[in-house]
Amino acid sequence: VWRTTTVRSAPLDALLSEAQVRTARVLKVDVEGGEWAVLQGGAALLRDAPPTLEVVVEVTPRWVELQGTTVRELLQHMRGLGFWPYLLPHDDYEIARALPPPPPPPPPRRLRSDGLPVGCEQADLVFSRRDVEVLT
Repeated sequence: VWRTTTVRSAPLDALLSEAQVRTARVLKVDVEGGEWAVLQGGAALLRDAPPTLEVVVEVTPRWVELQGTTVRELLQHMRGLGFWPYLLPHDDYEIARALPPPPPPPPPRRLRSDGLPVGCEQADLVFSRRDVEVLT
């Protein structure tokens, strides 16, 4: 069942102070399909952010396409701001698989393609200014 609702919004630079951005280590963007708008609206903030800032973004191709763009364009946008994409590994979010605790996942690996892996319906990406194969 789909319902339409109205929510208040503001650009990232209106929500975060300069001091918060300067000292932040990670920015998590998970806004149920509005990630592209957040990344576009926060372009100046991200461009000027310290090199240690990493941005974690939930990317769902069908939601990105509903916003009139593609995963490729999203990746290119972030690369233009100086961020490289890394794929966060995960099996799924099923709570039943949380006990006993699973072994730690491998570290995020550099995403070298212009899109998500084939058949990937959703992925968490880490955008980092570190240009390495594996984030540690």
